[in-house]
Amino acid sequence: AASRISLDTLTAVQRSRQGEVGRVSAHGGVDLPAGGRPHYRFYVSLRNFTAVETGLYAARFDGDFAVTDGMRVGGEVLPHITSDNVEVDRAVILYDFTRQSEAQQVQASTQKLYWTYRIRVHATDNLRWQPSDGDIEFSADLDLDQTPEKLVIFGDMEALRGTYYFLSNRFTVDKATLTFDDVRGVDPVVDAEATTRLTPSQAQPSSLASDASETPKPYIITVRITGRSSQPVVEFDSTPTEAGAAKLDQAQILRELTLGRFGTGDPSALVDPFNSYLTRAISRQLSGELSRAFRGYLTDWEIARESREVGGGLTVGVGSQLNNRLAVRYRQLLPGTGRYAPTGNTTNSLVERDIEAEYRINRFFYITSQLTQKRTAAGTSTGVSGTPDFNVNLKARWEY
Repeated sequence: AASRISLDTLTAVQRSRQGEVGRVSAHGGVDLPAGGRPHYRFYVSLRNFTAVETGLYAARFDGDFAVTDGMRVGGEVLPHITSDNVEVDRAVILYDFTRQSEAQQVQASTQKLYWTYRIRVHATDNLRWQPSDGDIEFSADLDLDQTPEKLVIFGDMEALRGTYYFLSNRFTVDKATLTFDDVRGVDPVVDAEATTRLTPSQAQPSSLASDASETPKPYIITVRITGRSSQPVVEFDSTPTEAGAAKLDQAQILRELTLGRFGTGDPSALVDPFNSYLTRAISRQLSGELSRAFRGYLTDWEIARESREVGGGLTVGVGSQLNNRLAVRYRQLLPGTGRYAPTGNTTNSLVERDIEAEYRINRFFYITSQLTQKRTAAGTSTGVSGTPDFNVNLKARWEY
């Protein structure tokens, strides 16, 4: 005969180090049919509850949840959680999803599931995204559906206020909307605008005859980001703060935001400038324009910074896909950018220039050869080494 186990009441208290108290209450039951698999349904209420995953997020919220036996995945029946009233009181997201490598994306998509869920999340404010180069507060209204195959998100996130650092320039976020529509997975449509105040390295022409000053005047720089978060379109505009001053075009703005920052001798200009979402978006956008300008002979370009510990020089690289099997790439140090003495070791090898060829044997295996001219840094002096290094490698790459 069938039997049932009932949970009349369950209460628990969650205490944090700050003394805050979260409360849990639940009721429900488990049905044990004769000759069949058990079925369960529990109703759980969380009030002022805090969920934390170190290094990723911390959130305090209220919500009412139904927990039932769900689908069988990998030989196990997973719990399925539903709720339509998760109200976030305060949350901080530390994980920077814009910097996932291919390996991390594959790992995230193949991680073992411990439950599936379909929940509606609402936050009026205090939902903060805090990567290493930003701090933006959002409101949110999202439907989250974690199936055995993928995570589906529908809804919007609206920025209320915030700041974002691009090449050590502090931008104030005026607006930012993320629209999740599951057209290309978790790849929302972005509509964002931010501003910063910038003083050019050189004085700009003025239409006022009385303005004979050669002192550079500040500008308000506006950046607009639109399109999918994985492939956004980035546009810059400038507004002079002095009457009669000429506007800066996009090339001038980019020069002042990038190389102009390194001509001042300010060490703060080299604090991880080439590892931000905005920088990588501009690189992807300009790579396409460069390829068209050179009629496909150059297929990509990159501007990067060497490690702070070995001088922090800036390098520019260009590449070309000669055919479906052979690609070449050249990289060169920008003169005058390796300004800083190494720390720790007194002698380090730094790349002055290199050229690399990659030959594709088949889908998985590649042979690469690289000729590298190095320079040696000892104390505060640098010099080009006399003997180039030549390397040949066999690489395996998993494509998916």
